[in-house]
Amino acid sequence: MILLAFGLVGSVVDRLLGHGLWVFFSVGFLAAVLLNAVRIHLEDLAASIVLVPITYAIAGAVPNLVTGLGSGSALKQEVAAAAGVLVFGTPVLLLAVVVAAAIAIARGRSAMHARQRARSRATRQFGVMPPGARPRRNTRAGGDAQRRR
Repeated sequence: MILLAFGLVGSVVDRLLGHGLWVFFSVGFLAAVLLNAVRIHLEDLAASIVLVPITYAIAGAVPNLVTGLGSGSALKQEVAAAAGVLVFGTPVLLLAVVVAAAIAIARGRSAMHARQRARSRATRQFGVMPPGARPRRNTRAGGDAQRRR
């Protein structure tokens, strides 16, 4: 949602200033990609990469199509013009995909290493356990409660 909102706002501002996809769209879209990739859940890291081109197409084409609908020109020409704007903005798309992929890979590796460290600590503390088992502390009658006090 952040990606779409920042992209649309930047695209509308650039369209109002008379440019295609220019500085406001580029900066807003890249900032949204950074925010999205950093805040997304670990289970959805791949989606943070896939969403970038989809959102780019929506945020880049919709304002151009909407402003051209009332101009009296054919819809085919407006679609071609919107596609042209997207093609000329491709470096922003490529940079955004690379940024999203780099952050997703870094976060995925970090989570993997954290799980490995936790598994290693559990093995040292509780011994070898079968795969999928979760370590639990031995809770004898009052043993843990007395140690906590």
